Amino acid sequence: MTSAKPDHSSLMARLERLERQYRRMRVCVMCVVLAAASVVVLGAKTVSDGKTLEVSQIIIKDKDGNTRIVLGPDRNPNTSESRTGVFVYDADGKNCVGLSATETHGQLFVEENGKYRLSLGTGKQEFAGLLIYAEAGKGKAGQIILFYTDDGKPFLGFNDTNGKTRISMMLDTNRSEKPVLALQDENQQSFFSRTQP
Repeated sequence: MTSAKPDHSSLMARLERLERQYRRMRVCVMCVVLAAASVVVLGAKTVSDGKTLEVSQIIIKDKDGNTRIVLGPDRNPNTSESRTGVFVYDADGKNCVGLSATETHGQLFVEENGKYRLSLGTGKQEFAGLLIYAEAGKGKAGQIILFYTDDGKPFLGFNDTNGKTRISMMLDTNRSEKPVLALQDENQQSFFSRTQP
């Protein structure tokens, strides 16, 4: 039996992709540090105690006038939902990284080309979860999701590219926390379900 060895061009492509991701992340971190420093340097409003700084929003733009970082209230460019947090944008105005809060949930997210790649958040009722999205355009499965359902059940699911859950695993809290495995077709109709006896 022989093991498959990656060829030189495949390794170089992977290395270049990792280097691009590292550069993006380094730029994001530097922008956040610069944003914090700019607040102090630009002399925002201070409260009478001399220890509190108040501003409603900080916007950092690049040399071409493109918004790159917003600290404070902002609108989600994909949904127009109002949110508050720290948002880092690419030169085309697409979200890269964000930490946000809305009326209903809090979220930490990483996006690529304006599409989610990673989301960690909370929502209405009992929801708290982690969603990992496949790279766009690669023909990979859509999402891996790990969360607590609204009724408190831990859940692990694998979604297809249309966002429909096809494989799910959970603990049935109604039956002494017995594990459950379920498989569903593309219409989310169950064709296999098994609970520990």
